[in-house]
Amino acid sequence: MQSSEALLIGMPKEEIDTPALVIDLDVMEANIAKMASYFAGRKSNVRPHFKTHKCPNIAQMQLQAGADGITCAKVEEAEALVNGGVLKNILIANQIVSKPKIAKLMGLNRHAEVMVCVDDPQNISDLSDAAQLSGVELGVLVEVNVGMNRCGVDTPEEALELAKQVEKAKGLRFMGLQGYEGHVVMVPDFEERKAAVLRDMQRLLEARQMVEKAGLPVTIVDGAGTGTYSITGDIPGVDEIQAG
Repeated sequence: MQSSEALLIGMPKEEIDTPALVIDLDVMEANIAKMASYFAGRKSNVRPHFKTHKCPNIAQMQLQAGADGITCAKVEEAEALVNGGVLKNILIANQIVSKPKIAKLMGLNRHAEVMVCVDDPQNISDLSDAAQLSGVELGVLVEVNVGMNRCGVDTPEEALELAKQVEKAKGLRFMGLQGYEGHVVMVPDFEERKAAVLRDMQRLLEARQMVEKAGLPVTIVDGAGTGTYSITGDIPGVDEIQAG
């Protein structure tokens, strides 16, 4: 008996039942290779975003090509990655605040490595309590608002205060900082986009300098997207790019 996948070969795309992920394999492999080639030899590396394809097999291909880890948007995506065999260096590039989702996050960390971002003292406290209850250690990045005004603290001083709180919190491990310049990734003119990135990411770099000056090691400074990977990826002090 033929597999269900084999039966799809040769089927007109209009007849494929949805939802379905349909890709041009040659183009996908070329895109993965292009991103891996760009970051080869650079101080920064790519942590591609799972939301682009939502397929653990493709995530594995990106990791095999040299990606540092995988970025995702929510706990359910992290769960899909873990179930698909990606067990290390997963970053949820958002804040997880509800009790059910925090509990699920801790469950994943019993047998995988899933980090999160924070921008609020109460969230840090809640994550610490849950991590201790679950007997896990959770990696945490402090998010800095670099102009998108969606989330993150507004000043380097605030970032330092949260980093200190994470460092002191039982069950948590301070990993670094995140700042997403999503408000400029689609600026059409490249030079205008570059100027905006260099201007706005300065706040993130100042936060890194302040945190490190206070004696806290910063392992990861994360940010950027597909529209800015070739700009932010070349900024000294930025370690990872979340390009899809």
